[in-house]
Amino acid sequence: IHFPKSDARKYFVQSANKGFMPHLLTPEPYKEIPPQRSKMPMHRLRSLYFYVLKEQGTIMKQDDITILREIQKNTQMAMTTIDTLLDKTEDDDFTLKLSRQSIGYARIHNDAVERLIEGQSGTYRSNQIADFMLRGSVHMGTMLNVSTSHMAEMMIQGSSRGLTSMYKAVKHNMLAQDRSVELAQELMDFEVKSIEQMKEYL
Repeated sequence: IHFPKSDARKYFVQSANKGFMPHLLTPEPYKEIPPQRSKMPMHRLRSLYFYVLKEQGTIMKQDDITILREIQKNTQMAMTTIDTLLDKTEDDDFTLKLSRQSIGYARIHNDAVERLIEGQSGTYRSNQIADFMLRGSVHMGTMLNVSTSHMAEMMIQGSSRGLTSMYKAVKHNMLAQDRSVELAQELMDFEVKSIEQMKEYL
């Protein structure tokens, strides 16, 4: 069946406006053509998306995340240890020294947290069990000896463990950017300085 040219043209325009592809030789329009989807798998598209964001500096690299979380973890443990020891010491000078160290750890801790947030990455979260065990170990270590010398020795041992863990984190994450490595180095220098300060009370 053929339509007059005028009717065919009119039907074509009306169907096109409705989003259909008309057939000039039949009154029934074609079905609406679905939008074309990308043939690339979704996981590859997602990987490409995050790669572009990383190259633009919008998302932090995993090496930086690992180092910054280690910084946050170490400083948080140091502050918890100091907070527990402050309740046990009666030496004013030692108390002042520990308080200043806690302030230094807090500053580095906050820098690490801010950089993780800027990089759209989650921060390190210590659970209550780990915090309880750390405080418990400090209480056990000072149960029979609360002398300033003994507590200074405990601080030296904690700082030494912190130095070791930070050194390993930097060594095993060679792709980290300068900002993260510099903050890690700042913490290690602070640990060395803290050890030297505690040696005065041995």
